[in-house]
Amino acid sequence: MQSGVSLSPWALSRRVPEVIKQIGECFALNTSNSQELVNKLKLVDYKLLQKLSNLFQLLQYLAYDPRYGLVYGPVIEPEHDNAFFTKKSHHLLVEGKFSKVPCIVGFNTLEVSVDFHSTQFIKK
Repeated sequence: MQSGVSLSPWALSRRVPEVIKQIGECFALNTSNSQELVNKLKLVDYKLLQKLSNLFQLLQYLAYDPRYGLVYGPVIEPEHDNAFFTKKSHHLLVEGKFSKVPCIVGFNTLEVSVDFHSTQFIKK
């Protein structure tokens, strides 16, 4: 098992609601209702939303250690019929609430690395 396992510190986002609210405020979308905010953000031009989202992600990584949760990712949600994560993963594992599937164990030499030589990172 590698960095993609649910027990990795970054596997659970801890600041998503706060970050999304701040992004909404940049578009003058002030609401405490998360579903209303999502619906309004869907009306924003995706290119502008992506640029702002990337900026917020960078700022969050400068301010907070990503090992304590990536900016965008899974969050613990309230109990409802379609809820996916309602508890922290280690609690779900202890309670046996996970899919029993075959496991691949291995390693790689480039864990958490980025190919900075890729042309997508080189500004021409």
